[in-house]
Parts: sequence; C-alpha cells; structure tokens
Amino acid sequence: MNRRYSLEPGQIQILHGVRVSYVGRAGQEPRAHQFRDDFGTITALSDQELRDFRRLGTLRSEKLADLRRRASTGRARLRQSVVWANADGQDKAIANYRLAYVDRWRMPGLDADGNELPSTTGDAFLEAVIDEIWESRPRPVSVTRKPVPRTVRRWISGFQQHGLDGLLPQYELSGNFTERFDDTVLDYMQKGVDEYYLTDARRSVAQSHDLFTQYMKAVNKTRAVEGEPPVHIPGLRAFTRFVKMQCPFEVEYTRKGEAAARRKFHVITGGVATTRHGQRWEADHTRLNFMVRVTPDGKVQDRPWITVVIDCHTRMIVGFWIGFEAPSVETTCRALRMAILPKDKWIAQYGNGLRNPYPCEGLPVLMCTDQGSDFKARDLRERLARLKVSTLFTPVLRPYYRARVERFFLTMDRRFSNTLPGSTNSNILERDVEKLASGPTALTLDDVWRLTLKWIVDVYHVRHHRGIGNSPLRAYLESVEANEEVPPPSDQEVDAALSWCGNVMLNQQGIRIRNVFYRDAVTAEFFQHYGKPIPVPVYRTPTDLMRCHFLDPRDGEWKEVAVAANQVEDVRGRTEEEVAALQRLRIAERDTDNEKAREGEAELVADADEVAEERGAARRTREKAAAAREKMKRQYDARYAHGDAATYASSEAITGDDFFGLGVTEAAQLSGPATAAPAGRTPRSKGKLSATAPLPKVPAPEAPLASGDDDDVDAYRKRYDRS
Repeated sequence: MNRRYSLEPGQIQILHGVRVSYVGRAGQEPRAHQFRDDFGTITALSDQELRDFRRLGTLRSEKLADLRRRASTGRARLRQSVVWANADGQDKAIANYRLAYVDRWRMPGLDADGNELPSTTGDAFLEAVIDEIWESRPRPVSVTRKPVPRTVRRWISGFQQHGLDGLLPQYELSGNFTERFDDTVLDYMQKGVDEYYLTDARRSVAQSHDLFTQYMKAVNKTRAVEGEPPVHIPGLRAFTRFVKMQCPFEVEYTRKGEAAARRKFHVITGGVATTRHGQRWEADHTRLNFMVRVTPDGKVQDRPWITVVIDCHTRMIVGFWIGFEAPSVETTCRALRMAILPKDKWIAQYGNGLRNPYPCEGLPVLMCTDQGSDFKARDLRERLARLKVSTLFTPVLRPYYRARVERFFLTMDRRFSNTLPGSTNSNILERDVEKLASGPTALTLDDVWRLTLKWIVDVYHVRHHRGIGNSPLRAYLESVEANEEVPPPSDQEVDAALSWCGNVMLNQQGIRIRNVFYRDAVTAEFFQHYGKPIPVPVYRTPTDLMRCHFLDPRDGEWKEVAVAANQVEDVRGRTEEEVAALQRLRIAERDTDNEKAREGEAELVADADEVAEERGAARRTREKAAAAREKMKRQYDARYAHGDAATYASSEAITGDDFFGLGVTEAAQLSGPATAAPAGRTPRSKGKLSATAPLPKVPAPEAPLASGDDDDVDAYRKRYDRS
C-alpha cells in the first residue's frame, strides 16, 4: 500500500538543518514534494522519503527555538535571490528600465565625422547615456533620482553575468549579515533572557543584564578552573538588541500571562462588515470628563453620565441621553427612544442654531452591547423584543468587539470634553487643578445637552472619518438613497414598547403606578361600563409623568389618562427618580410623626396605669380598714356587753360609736399598752395615719370576759401592732 502525504503550501520545515519552504507537488506521477531553501535551491522528496525523513527527524517542522536562533543571529531575514520567474510586476518594470541603459551602452556611438566609437564604461560616456535615457524614457514610480555612472556600471556587470536576473532589485540581499557573536555567546544570552527577563517578575532590561553579567562572571571563573577560554560578556546595548529580537507574543505571554498576551495580539480584521445603515447599532455608557452644576448655586457639582447609540456602518450618533442618573434600563431606553424617533423634539428644545440636519430615525436589526446589568436586564430585552430588535452581548473584558462606540468616547473626550470649562481631563498630568478649585462651573445640565447636540451634529457628523473614508452624515445620506428601509414606528408605539409596561388593576380609584394615581372621566366611564376592577395593560413614559396610557379592550386602542388632581403639584416637572425621592421623604416624615404619636400614647398609657394603681391601692386599703373596724366593733360589743356603759361615760371614756369611728391606729392604741408604738415612731398602716397624741385609756371592766374573747382581742392587737 502506497501512502500519500500532504503539506500546506508555504509551510516552513527544517530539512537537514536547513530552513526550507514547502512549494508543492511537481513532476510526473507519482509527483514528488518540492522544498525551496532561502537561496532558491529546490529539493524533491517522494512520499516514502518524506515519511522516512519525518520518522528520523531529518525533516521536521520549524520550532520556536529555531525562530529564536534565527532572530538572534540575523538569519531570520529572507536571503533568497529574486529571479525573473518569481519577480513581481514592479521588480520587472525596474529591470526593464535598467535594461534601457544597458542597451544604449551596448550600441556603438558616432564621432563628429560619423565614425563608430567603441562602448566604454568611462564616466564621460556613461553620463551621456544617462542624460539621454533619463530625458527620453518614462520611469517607474519608485525611481525618483537620476542614476550615477557607478550604478550603471553595476547594472552592466550584473547583466553580463546573470542576464535579466542581474537587473532585478535584490533588496533582500542588502545589509550586513556578519555574525558578531559565536553560538556559545548566543546560547548564554538566550539562557540569560529566559531566566531573568522572560519571567513574571517583570524585571527591566537593565536589571536582567546585571543578573546576566553576574552569572557570566561565575561561568568564566568555572571555565578558568577547567582550563577553558572565557566567554565574551555582551554589553547592555547588545543585550537590549537581543531582547528586542524575541517574539513579542512570547514576551507578553511570559511576563504578563496568557490573557494579557491574547488581548494585546488579537487579530484585527476590521470588525463586522455591514452593507447599510441600521444593520448594527452599538450602545454604551460613560461619564463625561467635566463638572456640571447639580444645584443652581453650584455648591453641588458632579460629572454627568452619557449613553450613546452609534450606527456601525455610517458612524452616525443616532441617539444619546445625558443625566446624573447612573446607567439603568430607563436611561438606555431614553437614548433608544431618541435614536428611533425623528429628532424634531430634541432639536426644538436644545438645537437652536444648528447648521446641519439630523436625519437619523428608524429601527435597527441588531443591538450590540456589553454584559452590563442594565443591558442584560430582562426588562430591557423584553422592551427590545416588542420592537423586534435582536440583542448581542460581547464577551467580558473585550472592548474591541464594540470598537466604534469606544472610539467615539475617546474622540469626544479629546475634542469636546477637554475644551469645556470645568474639565477634569482624563489625563491627570494635563488636569488644571487650580482652575477646578477656583470655583463652581457655570455649566448646567441644559447647557451640556445644548453643547453636546451641537458638537455631534455640526462637528462630528461632518468631519471626515478615517474608518469609513467619508463623513458620517454623507455616508448616512448615501446609504439612505441606495437602500430601502422599513418606515419608523409611531411615537405611541415606541413609547409603549420602551416605557414601563405592565398589567394594572383599573378600579374606582383609577390606575395606580408606583404610588401615583391617574384618574379622569375616561377611567370613570371605563369602570362604570364594567362595574368591577379590570386588569389592563398600562405604560407610562419616564419623561412625562403627568399622563399614562392604558389599552382599552373594547376597541383595542390606547387611552390617555391624566394624573389625579391632588398629585399634580407633586408630579409636574419631575422625573420618576424625583417623584420617588419626594415620596420617600414624605414617608420618612410620616414615620417620624407616627413615632412621636406612639411615644405620646405610651406616656398616656403609663400615666393611666399609674393612676389606676394608686386608686386601686387606696381602694384596697379602705376595704381592709372597713373590715378591721367591723371586726373590732363585734369584738368590742362582745367584750363590754356585761359592763355598765354609764360608768364609762361618766369617767370621760370614749363611747362605742366614737371608738369605731377612729382609724385603725387609734383603735389599736386604745386596745391596751401592748399596741403602743415606740417613742418617737409613728405606727405604719396601709390606711389613714392618725395623730400620735395619747388618748384616754379605757378602764378595764369589772366583769371578767370569756377566755375565747380575751384570746381574740390579744391576737387582733398583735397582728395590727406588727402592721
């Protein structure tokens, strides 16, 4: 079985240590493989020889080490002689021009008498030939200077030795190819570059050369001990030239990593090819490099954000949006709304005095953005899907996939932002710090809109763009004339697609969108027709909160509804962010007021509880005192039932009714010596405290009491004495 092998034409191989290029198959069947070296020598190999040489390593692919060695020794330059067979048209034209000088030199000259003169290579004769050919024969474009006799003599010599091949320009053979260092020095230099420079330490060339010099001194000491001659140590300039000969990709790869090398050496093919306007739009955000007043007095300043949408085919800025809000779905939709609709509204508001038209309008086929959270949001993708616009997200950390919009930001920064007052300048070395600190800028947000619109329309759109070889405005107008396009959607369709949209319940209070109510005669008639709340699709533009639109299912049309009368002042002239901030402020005030009210309620409840506790304690004390009086009265009646009441009354004793009208303490004092309080101390009681003045003591009765009654009285005395 005869195997057949194939190689790519132009593939570089190493055959017997010589660099050759594969030409292809040639000759009779079976055709042999042909290889050409740098000097044009052809070597033919059969399929079997190719297989055997590959197995033995005699024929192998060129490796990185071969490229490095050739770069370091200067042999990387192609030293192949140009022959008539492989010369291009320009080289052949130059050879034919030189042949005219050689032919005129070969023609015999005539003297004054008409006799033939032999051709010579003297300067006088060659100067006459040069003047004649220079004036009479057209010259190639690359020939700009008249040749000198020495150059013509070299042409004559080359023609005599090699024919027409000797007249071809041999630019590849020019230059000095003498080796300055032998292979030993080159090997040590390559080792020094690999060990000290091509590392992630990122040493400078000078630092790497210092380490390499120390290493070579140690090597020379070792060689001196072994009796070998020292190796020449290259200087810094030679080491620097050797470093510059290294593969740039390998240098970036070894010093900064694979990702950095691939980002730096990615293939640039001119980007995605487009044939007409509107095929591909690119959008992105950035902060403008100048300060703008946030408050009228200028005490609060900030750098505004700008969202730009650019057409890739014509480089026209089809839409933009400027504001202090951070990038979001709403800011992107505002820029898209300007990009899709005619620009009459924005020109009337900010474009007074524009000299050029702003004709951009219509829908794109593809929207290309990065992978920011606002661009990848489901809300934005749904809004673009309503307009039948496809989306494409470029890879992360690959800005060159959106090169048009990124380049516009750079141009805007250099030609526009840095020329305005209050510029912060992206280059810190060019920033005018004293000017920024001198005082607040005079620019407001309306001024920025006006200046940006004028710069885009009257400067950027009419300036020649090197990328397209035309001005963006002219390229757009030519594309519009040459291609048919779909008519742009209506303003209401764009607003419904790019605005906030959702199903909202329409009831007797109207429509509620983020704590803003919309109701008028239209919603009242709709609710009366159905008699119950109905969910309807609703949209509201973020720049006009005074009205919203809902889709009437009865006729399929969008109906406009005005904001409720009690919220007109809160909504008029404000954006969604401002209305939301106002609502948050009022909620905070409401919470503060409610907190104060709750504190007052808590104090009131505490006071009421304290009063109730005091009243309850007093009531319980009165109840206990009443019970004690009743019991003492019963005991008194039982103790003095057999005595003579008149005897006690005549002895100025207290009557039974007066006794039981006293307080608990007085009653205890009158009960006997055991109930008296210590000197200087007032008896305590839960009830009313009586005076501590001594009262007349009731004399003991003559009739004895029952033992049970005495025991009850003594126990009562002890209990109340303890209290």
